[in-house]
Amino acid sequence: MKQAIEKVAYLRGLIEGQNVADESQKKLYNAIADALNAVIDTLEDHAMAIDDIDETVMDICEDMELLQDEVDDLWDCCDEEYDDDDDMDFVEVMCPHCDEIVYFDEDMLAKDSLICPACNKKIIPEDEEE
Repeated sequence: MKQAIEKVAYLRGLIEGQNVADESQKKLYNAIADALNAVIDTLEDHAMAIDDIDETVMDICEDMELLQDEVDDLWDCCDEEYDDDDDMDFVEVMCPHCDEIVYFDEDMLAKDSLICPACNKKIIPEDEEE
């Protein structure tokens, strides 16, 4: 950024040093230098905003790492207590109305009112039909 500022300052010096007789050309050169200064100002603003965003993202990453460590610690101490692999068995049932395959918890099959989420009609498991 410093280099761009220096180049625009050099350009302004050239404009002032050129004894341009035509006033319209001098206005044009000054307008170009002003436009370049505006671009530099905008770029500086964006660079500062990017730095702020970068700092915020780094803070969020640090916070997420701390939270992840806490969650991992909780899971480590509770892993044996909440081992759900053996508790949940799902049964595949095909809806007789829309042929959609639906999965129900084995405990739900004991109920007489299973509803297909695709067609909203009552499903009677094959075991109960027989």
